[in-house]
Amino acid sequence: MKFSDDPMSFHRFHPLDELARMTSDELRGAGLGHGLSSKAYDTTLGLPIGMLDVVDITNARSPCPAVPSGDFARENRYPLIDIGCAMEYLESNARYSKAVIHGDTVHLAGQVAPDPGEDVIGQTRQVLEQVDMLLGRCGSDKSRVISALVLLKDMRDLVAVNTVWDAWVVPGRTPARTPMEVRLADPRFLVEIQIVAAR
Repeated sequence: MKFSDDPMSFHRFHPLDELARMTSDELRGAGLGHGLSSKAYDTTLGLPIGMLDVVDITNARSPCPAVPSGDFARENRYPLIDIGCAMEYLESNARYSKAVIHGDTVHLAGQVAPDPGEDVIGQTRQVLEQVDMLLGRCGSDKSRVISALVLLKDMRDLVAVNTVWDAWVVPGRTPARTPMEVRLADPRFLVEIQIVAAR
C-alpha cells in the first residue's frame, strides 16, 4: 500500500518502528518520498509525534537536523529515521568546497584552468582534466554527468570549446548543458565549467 492511497491505513499496517528500518528506496516505494509527510506515533512511548518528515528526520548526529512541523516540538519527534542526507565536502576552505557530495549526487565547484596562459582550447582541456580528477575522487566519472554549466569570457569561443567538449563526453550520455557568456573572476580565464554528476 502506498502512503498516497490511504495515509492512515498505511500507518496502521506500517508502525513507525518498521519505518525506521526501511531503506530510502523502500520509503519512496511506499509513497514516503521527498516532500511528503505523514501522521505518525512513537510506538515505544505511545505518544503522537505529529507530522513525520521522512526526508528531514535524522538522528542527533546528522548534519541535516529535523525541521519541526505541525504543533509538535522537536524533542517529541521520532529521532531514528535517516535516509542518508549526510553531506561530504572535498577540499574545503572558509569560502567554498571543490566538491560536495549529497547522497548519490556530486556537485563540483566551477573549474578553471590551472595554467590560464593557454588559449581557450588548452584551457578547456585543463578544465576537463580537473573535472575528471575530481569526479574520480568522488566516486563518479564523466559517463555519469547530469548537467554542466559552461561559462565563457567570449561566447564566440564556444565553437572552439565544443571541439574539446565533444571529444570528452561519452556518446549516448551527453549531459544537459548551458553555455553562458560572463565576466570571470580573472581576466585570463577564458572558460569555467561547473558539473553535477551521479555516483
